Amino acid sequence: MNSPMDRRSMLARMAAAVLLSAAWPVFASSGERRRKWESLSPEERKQARANFERWKQLPADQRERIRARRERFLSMSPERRARIRKRFERLRAMSPEQRAVRRERIQKFRSLSPGERKKRLDEMRKRRMERRRTRQERRERRQGKRGGRRDS
Repeated sequence: MNSPMDRRSMLARMAAAVLLSAAWPVFASSGERRRKWESLSPEERKQARANFERWKQLPADQRERIRARRERFLSMSPERRARIRKRFERLRAMSPEQRAVRRERIQKFRSLSPGERKKRLDEMRKRRMERRRTRQERRERRQGKRGGRRDS
């Protein structure tokens, strides 16, 4: 399981990945940039220009942190990157109120003592395993019922 530090910086890594994907001209080869640029719609080009302007306005130390996070993200396994993208999309789909509740919960969690954090994480893992086990049992029952009908 990820450490609390990994979770805390996960959103920052995801935001950096998104920003960097918009700032691809800084990192891509010339031919790659041209092909990618030509494949964009006019609206996408407009957005890419705006994102790149924002990128150029960032302080150098912030751009460097984003680059480092991008490299870390790219060094992750495809499965790990997919999990991060999925979490990011879930977060983006939330309403502002839901995101506020999420932020509050994270802040409360961070304020706990290390021992209390471990206890809470252990409880969450246990509940997650119980949910997985329940889902698996339901799947097996459904498959058993379907199999029973075919044999009749």
